[in-house]
Amino acid sequence: MLKLRRWLPALTAAALFAGAAAADVYLTDRTGRVLPSRVRQEKGALVGNLLGQFRAVAANMLWMKADVYHHEFIEHNPHWTKNTDILPLMRMVTWLDPHFTQAYASAAWMLALYNARPGQARAFLQEGLRYNPQSADLHQTMAIIAWRCDGNPRAALYHLRKARDYTKDAFERRSLERSIASIEYQLAHGLKNPTLGSLSPEKQLKQNHSRPRD
Repeated sequence: MLKLRRWLPALTAAALFAGAAAADVYLTDRTGRVLPSRVRQEKGALVGNLLGQFRAVAANMLWMKADVYHHEFIEHNPHWTKNTDILPLMRMVTWLDPHFTQAYASAAWMLALYNARPGQARAFLQEGLRYNPQSADLHQTMAIIAWRCDGNPRAALYHLRKARDYTKDAFERRSLERSIASIEYQLAHGLKNPTLGSLSPEKQLKQNHSRPRD
């Protein structure tokens, strides 16, 4: 029963979205043959805008639910990184709003760095970057996964540079520049185990949950 209650918001949001989409199809079919083409186009744009707003609201509601559930989990289990039950909620958030970058980044961190599933994490981040190619958070997350899980400093360097170019935060840009300079120096001198300096999974995951959306 408790598990059903956890999933009730997600199921409700999905049902509402499906109902709204079905209603749009029905109304379009009923009115499409009698309305002028200009009116049909305006109607389609209006319905599309309303559905987009609904999806964004539903995604935010699910994100808040996921955050509450995550804190409830921590109260009973100190191993919060094993809370994989939260991952389907994050997946639902990205289905509703593919521009919700926190959900992509946080889920990828949990998959790759705490649950040994870097392949799934990379695929999830690649999807997020298709929708959000200028997301500094997603590029930074991809960089650290490439570094820590794949042992690929050059791929990490590519994404760190992207993150530096796209971030709007001056402090974060300076931090990224230090990490980039450190990696470049270590690679240039042939060091076998270069480090990422100030970047850490714990710090980044905390930032993903606390910072406002772009």
